[in-house]
Amino acid sequence: MRFLKIVCSEPSNELASFLQALPIEPAEPAAALVLSVADLAYPTVAARTFVATAREVGASQVLWVAPYFPPSSRLGRQLLEAVALVRASFGKVTAVWHGALLSALHLVRDDIRLRRTLPLPLGDRALPWVAPADVARVALRALEAPGVEPPVVCGPEDRTGAQVASALSRAIRASLAGARFARRRFEELDRDRSQALSTDELLPYLTGLGFASDEARAILAAADVNRDGTLDFEEFTAGVGERLDTLVQQLLREDPFAVRYVDAPADRVAEAMVQAGLRRAAAEALLEGWASLAGEGIPADARGAEEAWLGLPPASVEAWAERHALDFVSVHLLPGQGLLCRSEGVFDEGAGAPALSGKAAAISKVVDGKTGRILALFRALDGSGVAARWLDAPLADVRRVPCGDPEKRRALLLSNGELAGLAVEGAWQGLPSAMRLLMARAPLPGWQLTAFRELGELTLERAAAVGEPGEVVCNCAGVTRGQIAGLIEAGCATPAELSERTRAGQICGGCAPAIDEMFGAPGLSQAEVKGARELCPGIFQLRLAPVGGAPAASVPGQHVLVQGYLDRRWVARAYTLSAPARAGGDYELTVKREELGVFSRWLCERAAASLLRASSPRGGFVLPAPPVRRVVFLAGGIGVTPAMAMLRALDGERGPDARRFTLDWSAPRAAGFACFEDELRAIAGRTPGVAFRLRETRTQGRISREEVAERYPYEPGARALVCGPEGFMGAVREHLGAAGWPEDAIQRELFTSNVDPGGAIRPMPLRRGGGAIRAAGGVCPVEHGSCRLKPTAPEAVRTEAEAFLRQCYAELGVPSAFEERWQEVRASLDARGTYTHLADELTYGARLAWRNSTRCIGRFFWSTLHVRDLRHLETEEEIFQALLEHLDLATNGGDIRAMMTVFRPGEPRIRIWNGQLIRYAGYRLPGGGVLGDPANVELTDQALALGWPGGERTRFDLLPLIVQIGDRPPRWFELPRDRVLEVPIVHPRHAWFAELGLKWHALPAVSNMAFDVGGVQYTAAPFNGFYMGTEIGARNLSDEARYDQLPLIADRLGLDRSRSDTLWKDAALVELNAAVLHSFRQAKVRMMDHHTLSDYFKKFEEQERQCGRPVYADWIWIVPPMSASTMAVFHTDMENRILKPNYLYQDDPWKAPKGS
Repeated sequence: MRFLKIVCSEPSNELASFLQALPIEPAEPAAALVLSVADLAYPTVAARTFVATAREVGASQVLWVAPYFPPSSRLGRQLLEAVALVRASFGKVTAVWHGALLSALHLVRDDIRLRRTLPLPLGDRALPWVAPADVARVALRALEAPGVEPPVVCGPEDRTGAQVASALSRAIRASLAGARFARRRFEELDRDRSQALSTDELLPYLTGLGFASDEARAILAAADVNRDGTLDFEEFTAGVGERLDTLVQQLLREDPFAVRYVDAPADRVAEAMVQAGLRRAAAEALLEGWASLAGEGIPADARGAEEAWLGLPPASVEAWAERHALDFVSVHLLPGQGLLCRSEGVFDEGAGAPALSGKAAAISKVVDGKTGRILALFRALDGSGVAARWLDAPLADVRRVPCGDPEKRRALLLSNGELAGLAVEGAWQGLPSAMRLLMARAPLPGWQLTAFRELGELTLERAAAVGEPGEVVCNCAGVTRGQIAGLIEAGCATPAELSERTRAGQICGGCAPAIDEMFGAPGLSQAEVKGARELCPGIFQLRLAPVGGAPAASVPGQHVLVQGYLDRRWVARAYTLSAPARAGGDYELTVKREELGVFSRWLCERAAASLLRASSPRGGFVLPAPPVRRVVFLAGGIGVTPAMAMLRALDGERGPDARRFTLDWSAPRAAGFACFEDELRAIAGRTPGVAFRLRETRTQGRISREEVAERYPYEPGARALVCGPEGFMGAVREHLGAAGWPEDAIQRELFTSNVDPGGAIRPMPLRRGGGAIRAAGGVCPVEHGSCRLKPTAPEAVRTEAEAFLRQCYAELGVPSAFEERWQEVRASLDARGTYTHLADELTYGARLAWRNSTRCIGRFFWSTLHVRDLRHLETEEEIFQALLEHLDLATNGGDIRAMMTVFRPGEPRIRIWNGQLIRYAGYRLPGGGVLGDPANVELTDQALALGWPGGERTRFDLLPLIVQIGDRPPRWFELPRDRVLEVPIVHPRHAWFAELGLKWHALPAVSNMAFDVGGVQYTAAPFNGFYMGTEIGARNLSDEARYDQLPLIADRLGLDRSRSDTLWKDAALVELNAAVLHSFRQAKVRMMDHHTLSDYFKKFEEQERQCGRPVYADWIWIVPPMSASTMAVFHTDMENRILKPNYLYQDDPWKAPKGS
């Protein structure tokens, strides 16, 4: 068998690729060594490897292909020694030597692409540059005449660095001609040279630009006009041609793409090559060889004559540069936006950021595909700032509007009322939304400008991210969260790799924090939960360990950073080790499971089956070492965990050098001490220097300044440690200071969930008036006389709009923005009788409506509501799909989110017929009675009348979703069972309970109420919180007019139902509710019991009182339907006044309106 085995240490070596592609048919089995640049560090090693490979494949003819360097140089001698080793091993060896390969310029590609410089340490000396293809052709001829040494391949002529740079400049400019640019991109993709791009060729290109696979396939299907499954050049460039020429010309006017030769020091060029991936030893060897070659040249007798081969003359620098020009220019097509050009330079006057002037910057220029205008963006390479400006707005005509807060060094640039640019020093979480406005170049309303002047923000209400795939993360490159998550899950490992594939983060950099969060902190190890147990209600002990490695030892008090993959992003929290970790042991964490916590609930319930990462122990909040002899630790709540680690380290310490350690632990109730109280007493009994005090703040009050001074006076050399919630720590720090403790003797550890992926505490967003939202002075909310929706009279719309907007902007901390916004709204009301809410207003209005809901016991959580603004949807199908998305996002695998989805207001009205998105059918039985839920008999009748065939006729058939728009016939849509999370009801003690066949759905999503806000009525705005246990156990499953399960349960319990005074109903009701709570907890679905939620309502009352707002409530609805007198809400006097914004009942759409 005759074959050619090509050996090369670089998988993508251009010369080796050409050699492989040529039609070679050697006379006998042959092998070729293509010596790469990487081999120049140790050429003899490469030769030995080659000899072994050639012998292994049975080669009898050997080809040596290597760069020529003068024999007088060190590298030249090493290469001669290496080829001699090969000659000594084989009889037939032919050496092909060549000059400097043009492909080596890829080692300084970033300098050419981004800095428009060609750095080479050549001075004005020339090199014999040669194209890899010409070397491959000479190698082919050498194989045809074995044993005949060909002359050195030198190329047409020697060229200086300046001449190479000039050739590259011309080639780049020529390659950017519109049609030529598109043709080259087409040819790059057309790997099989079929003149048609297949799906296999196009999908990697589109997904590399950030499109999800299904989106990419949709793009291909739309472009495939002739439906042959491929795209020819005309289909590939459809609608681009002339416009692309114009865009390129616009770009060339701003950037001539002139590559400048720089006679750079050898060490600087070597560093660039190392950054490109070459080993330093190889880079230094190559540069040394070039220097010797430039100095001595190639002897005339060793050079070959310029002869054509198969009619092809040797490639000149210009010819090679023309072929490879697009490799050296960073110009990309941005889907739907235009062209993007990237370079590096400095902030100049044109950036509009005087404070950043002269700083090194990554510069991006976006050419708008529709208008040809250019947006220039400057991002400091050291991360210290960003500036952006539309270049058609001259700086002389631009008005600069700085933020009034001197700590927020940012400014907007306005031109004719439009946002024309911005300048930002330092980090700004609002940069992505600011860039979105800048890219849109929309007029900037006066209210928004006022908000920026006062708060430094362009959006006032930042909704918590819920990880929707369609959310745009990078506005500059149009990359969505779903696209990024898809690439991460497909193996994209770093933000840098993502940036290279999608351009996300390369332009303004404002999306970098969001992208970093999706990737998580670097340097963390995959970990697993080795064990978990509940120490006491709500407090869990977890043991973690890195996968494939041993845990590191810790110092008492240190913490670990734990990351979990939630909502297609990495979420981080720091947890103190509650016991000192020893090398090789597990990490022990004590975690308080917050009922509405994003992470703690997940960690306690779901982490064992999910992606998890953990750091090694870190942090300086540790047990003070000698000479500190006295430690006072003041802990609030779960802030006791570092104290426990320290106490466990001190356990049993005795003697004259033993440290004194006093713990003062505060918790609202005595039950909060249960997890550690016994252990504390045992440690104190064994350790003379340890003392502790448990402080139940509900009965004893919080620790006072006087008590700190009396119990814990300062002693020289003592240390005070404080850990707990922020408010607790602030008060204790003040008390210690008043008691004479110096600042350097007080150390604090904040427990907060507001950390970035690396575990650093994020700055809290500032809002005027502090964290609590106080009553808006001078604002009189509109009172509504009923809990039902009524038409708003035209004259009342203006009153309600003004009242809501005044309250909204006052509570958001920018009351001065109201006047500007009110002028816009008043003009709209005068012109068309209504107005359009801004996204901020819609979100805050929805939260206010929850806060004002007098029949809701769960209002403590009003500010956590997620709001989805889907006012752009028009059809029944779109609305149905949005409702399914609501179910997915709100259910969240059982970790229920409070969520609202808002559809457009106005005519034709949108109505959702279902009272809740998830309802069980109630079928009328022929002999009387109902199969299923009697509460839904009417809706079931309507669905059947509309053509729904019905379900399987069980007690728990899911009703279809029915959507109606205006007077159009209502449409029903089958609700897929796999989109509904249901919980089977079982009992913790009675196994027979499962035989009852009871279950309930996890999500209480109300869908037939109207959202009435500021004079605008949204008749389709489904929303949900989470269930209180009694809603299911004491109403849905137990009411006689619903599932009526109490008699059956009482019989199975053996209760006497002959008389009411046996309290059989009460006993059965307790067991049913115990089963509901147990089942939801076992299924890891968020739910609260009525006692806990009643306590939260009292907290809500206290919170509102502190903010100067009255709390109105409907006592009948607030007091739970069982055990009422055991809760404080039962004993609370309540006034029921209904304020707007609010959620109001509507008439069933199949019925005539009441009163008609």
